[in-house]
Amino acid sequence: SGALPDVVQSLQFAMQAVRDRLPPEHVEIPGKIRNLLQREQSEYDLLNVLDQVEMPLAALVGYQLDRMTKDLGWRLLAAGRLLERLINQSQIMTQFFDSAAVYTGQGFDSLLTLFDSAITYRTRYQRQQDIPALLDLLVLDSTNPRAIETTVAGVREQCSFLPDSAAIVETLTAMTWQTTSSTELMEQVRGLPATGFDLSNDISHQFFLHITEQRFTS
Repeated sequence: SGALPDVVQSLQFAMQAVRDRLPPEHVEIPGKIRNLLQREQSEYDLLNVLDQVEMPLAALVGYQLDRMTKDLGWRLLAAGRLLERLINQSQIMTQFFDSAAVYTGQGFDSLLTLFDSAITYRTRYQRQQDIPALLDLLVLDSTNPRAIETTVAGVREQCSFLPDSAAIVETLTAMTWQTTSSTELMEQVRGLPATGFDLSNDISHQFFLHITEQRFTS
């Protein structure tokens, strides 16, 4: 549960459920990814397969951004994608700091790569391994499309288009970053997964009736 094949299967199921609302190329992508993953691979080959998986996923996001009408359904889709990114980003960063991996050269570089921010960091700071600079780029920098602040702002924006969304975005609207120390900033990052899950549950309870248990009397 939660492994890549399981996620792809869930993606395929969700797309099949709304295939009449999606272009055919959307619906075909999960099947193509499953075919890649079902081939027998050595460990080395699997890394190449993961690189290949990235391309159809990027294409899928491109389809969603450029070809879909920006109606309420699209806003929910965008908010969901950004919430998943927020949870994933904050969990990854927490793991790197709690394990002290970020304080090694390889771990430092790996975290930048996972945030797609290695080139930007090296352009600004060359090879200097500086934790405050890392946090500034990956958490606070609103010009970085992969920074956590950019993700938070994106969630706030997409949720603002939802009906009666004031209560949903209240937590994010009131949030201000504690920038006096790296320790305080990381404590906020550690709390973001719970915030993301809570927001997801709030959206589900408000907009998806099927998540409510129904009891029928005979």
